[in-house]
Amino acid sequence: MEELGAPNSSLVRLPPSMRRLREVYVDGCTSLAQDWLPESSAGNIELLYAFNSSLVRLPPSMTRLMNVEVQGCTSLADDWLPQSSAESIEMLCAPESSLVHLPVDWLPESITERLSE
Repeated sequence: MEELGAPNSSLVRLPPSMRRLREVYVDGCTSLAQDWLPESSAGNIELLYAFNSSLVRLPPSMTRLMNVEVQGCTSLADDWLPQSSAESIEMLCAPESSLVHLPVDWLPESITERLSE
């Protein structure tokens, strides 16, 4: 299975055997455990849509993650996005979320230089 759609479900965690996932849709899933996504299932995920879910953090093994939508996710931890998972992200949508900061290394160098001035 390459795509998992479980919007508005009572999903708590994915089984570790889902190693081929590329797209995950957990919009409205408010029962997600902190360890909802086992590292063994996270490695190939490119798209994550988690609008209004109870997402707290992502595992560091999401090295192919390109698009992340966490709009309305109010449970995000300060360290919700590990540096190793952030490196491949091209698009992040996080309005109305509890997003506080991003890994500094994830920001383009030109922005990082302006922030340190």
